[in-house]
Amino acid sequence: MKKCIFILAAALVLFSACSQMSEKKYNDTVANMYTAYATNFASKVTAASSGTDKEKSMSELKSITKSTDSCISVMNGLKPSEAAKDFHEKVLKMFQIVKTDYVPAAEKLLNLNGSQDVEAYNKAIEAFNAAVNKINTGESDAQTAQRTYAAKVGIKIK
Repeated sequence: MKKCIFILAAALVLFSACSQMSEKKYNDTVANMYTAYATNFASKVTAASSGTDKEKSMSELKSITKSTDSCISVMNGLKPSEAAKDFHEKVLKMFQIVKTDYVPAAEKLLNLNGSQDVEAYNKAIEAFNAAVNKINTGESDAQTAQRTYAAKVGIKIK
């Protein structure tokens, strides 16, 4: 009987350790991908907003779209645990905001740069600023969801 209880306890400890490793692997995959993405995004935004060449700026925005699509594909391919679902959805939503709000707003702003249509330019600036605010809010929401997730599964985050 004692031997059976010991084996059961050992199995539970092993299952818990494997579960934590799986959760840590998921978290690290998402966090590392996002860190690389954020670094790339920042450099592309800097290059796109340098104002030197409209074609180069548009190319940088296309590159942002391509890397965003890649991250969305990776996120769609991951199978988050129940505990990770909110974190997963928040990160995915942030990538989607970049694709559906930020890039179109930045492209419109680039197309209107130097335009005499002040009203259209001001509206483009407002849309761009709104997209940036959505990204900032999305990032904050994702970080909060990650902390909640990590606390639920007992892992430390970066």
